[in-house]
Amino acid sequence: MYFGVDYHPEHWVFPHAGNAEEPEARWKVDAELMKNAGVNVARIGEFVWGLCEPEEGKFNFGWLDRVMNVLGEAGIKIVLATPTAAPPIWLARKHPELLPLGESGLPLHEGTRHANCLNCDVFWDYSRKIIRAMAGAVGKNPHLIGWQIDNNIGGYTEHGCFNEETRHDWHAWLKAKYQTIERLNQMMGTGFWSQMVSDFSHVPMPMTAPTVHNPALVLDWMRFCSDTVVAFVRMQADLLHELTPNAPVTTNLRAFTQHLDLFDVAEALDFVSVNSNATIKSRAAENACEIDLLRSLKKSGSKMPDGSEGFWVIEQKAGHVNWQEVNSLVRPGVVRLFTYQLISRGADGVLYFFWRQPRMGLYT
Repeated sequence: MYFGVDYHPEHWVFPHAGNAEEPEARWKVDAELMKNAGVNVARIGEFVWGLCEPEEGKFNFGWLDRVMNVLGEAGIKIVLATPTAAPPIWLARKHPELLPLGESGLPLHEGTRHANCLNCDVFWDYSRKIIRAMAGAVGKNPHLIGWQIDNNIGGYTEHGCFNEETRHDWHAWLKAKYQTIERLNQMMGTGFWSQMVSDFSHVPMPMTAPTVHNPALVLDWMRFCSDTVVAFVRMQADLLHELTPNAPVTTNLRAFTQHLDLFDVAEALDFVSVNSNATIKSRAAENACEIDLLRSLKKSGSKMPDGSEGFWVIEQKAGHVNWQEVNSLVRPGVVRLFTYQLISRGADGVLYFFWRQPRMGLYT
C-alpha cells in the first residue's frame, strides 16, 4: 500500500525574507522526515507551470528533477501532476481570449488558478506544449510512478465559461445530438414559454436571465460541460500514454461534482484518485457515501502503480483549513479514524494534504 503526502517543493525553491536556510536544503530535511514517518510516495507539481515556464518557450525543469531525486533517494516515489490547473499570468496577458466569461458575460480575470476556458483552442495548444516539455524533461526519472492530470478539474468556473468559442462548441454539440432543429425543439420542449428556435446557432447558453432557463436546456448544458472536461482529460491522458507509456495516469476527483460525469472521466484514466474533506466537515456516513460512489467509478481494469485495482485518496485533509467561516482544528484521533475508514472501504493509497504549511498564499 502507498502511504504518502502532497508536497509543494516550489515553496522552497527560492529564498524567502528572513529565511536563512538554503531553500533546496529544506527538501533534504523534508525527505528525511518523510522517510522516518514511513512515507513512500509524494504527489508534486500541480501548480508549477509558471515556475517551469517563466517565459514562453523558456523552460526550467532542473529544480523539479532535483527534488524528485532528493525524494527518490529517500525511498519516496513520485506522482507528478500536469500543471494546467494554474496557467501563468504571461499566458493570459498574451492571450486574453483564453480567460473565461462568467454567466453574466463579464470576464473573469487572471491572478488565480483555473483562470482559463476549456473550450479555448489556444489553451489546449499551450497545455500540450507544457506537458510535452515536462514529460521530455523528467518523464524518464526513475522515481516517477504515475501522473495526475490537472487538479480538481470540473469543480471551478472555467468548466462553465460562456466565451464565443464555447458558444460555437455548444451549438456543434447540440447539432450532433439532435441532428435537426425540429427534433431539438420537440425534445427540449421549447414551446414552453415560447422559446422555439429556427437554427442551432440561436440556442442560448444558460447565462444570467430574468428568470430560470428551461431545465432541459440546463441539463444539456451540464452534459456539454462534462463532455468538454472529459475531452480535456482524455487529451492529456493520451499524450502522457504516448510520452511515458509505463506511468499510469489519474486525476483527483470529488464526489457529486456538478457539470461533470465522473464515470466518463474515469474511463479516460488508468486508476481513480479522490479528494476527501472528511476530517473537517463530514460525518462518517456521509463520507462512506462519497467513498462508495468514487470507488465504483472504475470497477475493473484499473492500472495502478503497484498493479492493484483499487483507488487512491490522493488528498486526505490532515489539518485545519482557511476557507470556512470558523476554521476549527481537527480533534485528536479524527485523521486516524477517517484514514481507517478509507482503507476499510478499499483505498490502496492515502496521501495527506499536505506535508508542510507554506509561508505564503492561500491553501485549502
